[in-house]
Amino acid sequence: RRRWAYQRANVPLTLRSLTEMVYAGDFVIAGFPSGRLVALNTANGAVRWDVAVSEPRGATEVERLADVVGAPLVIGNEVCAASYQGRVGCFDATNGSLRWSSEISAAAGPAADQRRLYVVDSKSNVVAFNRAAGSTAWKQDKLMHRDLSAPLALRRAIVTGDFAGVVHFLAPEDGAFVARVPLSAEIVATPRPLGGGAVVQARDGTVALITTE
Repeated sequence: RRRWAYQRANVPLTLRSLTEMVYAGDFVIAGFPSGRLVALNTANGAVRWDVAVSEPRGATEVERLADVVGAPLVIGNEVCAASYQGRVGCFDATNGSLRWSSEISAAAGPAADQRRLYVVDSKSNVVAFNRAAGSTAWKQDKLMHRDLSAPLALRRAIVTGDFAGVVHFLAPEDGAFVARVPLSAEIVATPRPLGGGAVVQARDGTVALITTE
């Protein structure tokens, strides 16, 4: 039986984009089309905190699109999320207080390692931010308009796939290309880590494990 439910009033126009929920201790964290990020108690659905990743702005409904995109990312006691036509930001997972934010129009949720946070923007640039302060570490702009997937941060590479089925591996330190592996169709899912490599899924049903050596 249903134990509890939480619902927000929807905005007039939203992106045709998937969002995901993540757990942080006893809370589930969800992003919404209005640019809000909410932490809910898993026992009773009570709101622990409700913060703005970004605020809608502009004169038209298209200009005011500010949806939280992809999955929020929980790293230790931090939760990070990104929004379209808005910002990427990291918050304290216990109370939602903002640690830092930076302007970006994101296309998918972020990935991270110990030093950096990685975001694919709406033009398919890959941007790395320093986790400590939120300053930009590097930007890889040679994949523009290739409809990149959400990134995956491995120890030796940042992984993302494109509309042509090419899986790109970028160096975490500076975004330089490390390798490219072609598959048979568009990469449709966020790459997942396995055994030091990445599992990727293409639109034609191909699932492949690509390892780094």
